[in-house]
Amino acid sequence: PIPNREVKPRIADDTAHVRGKVGRRQSSTGEQVACSLFLYHSFCYMSISFLKTADGSDSLHRDDMGEGYHSTQGAVSEAMHVYIRPNLLERIAFDHASSLHVFEMGFGTGLNALLTLLTADKEGVDVSYSSVEMYPLSTDIYAALNYAERCCAIGGFQEYAAKASDWFFALHEAQWGEWCRITPHFSIKKIQGDISTLDFSSSSFDCVYYDAFAPQFQPNLWTAELFERLFEAMRNDSILTTYCCKGDVKRALKTAGFQIEKIPGFANKREMLRAKKVWFKL
Repeated sequence: PIPNREVKPRIADDTAHVRGKVGRRQSSTGEQVACSLFLYHSFCYMSISFLKTADGSDSLHRDDMGEGYHSTQGAVSEAMHVYIRPNLLERIAFDHASSLHVFEMGFGTGLNALLTLLTADKEGVDVSYSSVEMYPLSTDIYAALNYAERCCAIGGFQEYAAKASDWFFALHEAQWGEWCRITPHFSIKKIQGDISTLDFSSSSFDCVYYDAFAPQFQPNLWTAELFERLFEAMRNDSILTTYCCKGDVKRALKTAGFQIEKIPGFANKREMLRAKKVWFKL
């Protein structure tokens, strides 16, 4: 059960520390952006750059890994295309749901969570949002992202322009490991840790946003065994979407029991995957 209380904005003791000096780098969209923040977790070193994507929304790049958090063609536009429209909104429309449980693999910048919160309020649907993240961002990093403004402008949530920034910070400042109510329609539980160690035995997800870094960087997060555990934790007729459409990922999802379909990908990406759990396991 989710406590019926508002989250109190707070800045907890960061589990990571940031240092570094601002430099300049050329982004793939041709804009100069500040960079060179170094994020230290007790078990991970991360070098992170900021970049401006084509739709005007910010994103991050893991320089130590050589991988970005979003498409350079538009962070907000990509999140709407991959997770909100073909997953959350489709699930709402499917059975006129009044409440849904969303699970996100990779809280990251909090962009998907903010867009889901805005959608839940606009549609009048109660959303419980669970998200796992191994390496949370520090305040210095997420506070510099322009998602509140760009989500409202690009995603069609202009009526929330006065509230979106407070909600974005509340998502990041919510305590880890607890259910926190951000709005009357949206509650979140953030879990810091490795998804492979999570206990899904009491879970029943309606939507899964699978937003891990690409398989070549995190192959352990794209296995049939992990998808099998998610399959068992999902309700009948639930949906999983991911930007990734690699053959190994398709085969792993099929092995886990999902019915998969290739749908148009975002921008210059030809295809993405939508996987559904039906009433029987294949």
